Amino acid sequence: YILSGPSGVGKNAILRELLKVTPNLKKVITCTTRKRRLKEREGKDHFFVTAERFKKMIKEKKFLEWAYVHRDYYGTPTEAIQKNKKKKLILEIDVQGALQIKKKIPQAVLIFIKPDSLKNLLRRISHRGKMGTQDLEIRIKKSYPQEMELSKFYDYAVVNKEGKLDETVRKVKEIIEKDNF
Repeated sequence: YILSGPSGVGKNAILRELLKVTPNLKKVITCTTRKRRLKEREGKDHFFVTAERFKKMIKEKKFLEWAYVHRDYYGTPTEAIQKNKKKKLILEIDVQGALQIKKKIPQAVLIFIKPDSLKNLLRRISHRGKMGTQDLEIRIKKSYPQEMELSKFYDYAVVNKEGKLDETVRKVKEIIEKDNF
């Protein structure tokens, strides 16, 4: 299962709650070159690596998928998928990576999380931590329209309504329980 959506839409909050109510689901930890956010933990949220290390991993073909997003690299280690083959896995990754995986693993279920409004999305992004104006502009002007357009290639789309996290989590859980491959 792959969970994607624009920055600030609430993917991490949805996944955190989803893992609490779906005990047979395991989160795949991805690699990134971006700086760790305040409450993030190494090996729990991401594996934080240098750009040099990431590029070496690309050359060594260590990723199932990887992409350059928002001026940083992100990737899913192939080993994480292989060593958990018998488990129900979920990844929280960007649309580029999700579409790469869908080509390689057609049975992967892609779930796109949409904001209830652009206004709420902008508010969430601007309040979630230290992000410069340039980063905010990149995410909204360039990434948002592209991500929303690519959502048509997803199996499901779920709107994360402001103040309705439990409802969103319930809908995603229903998809996972229904699409049991």
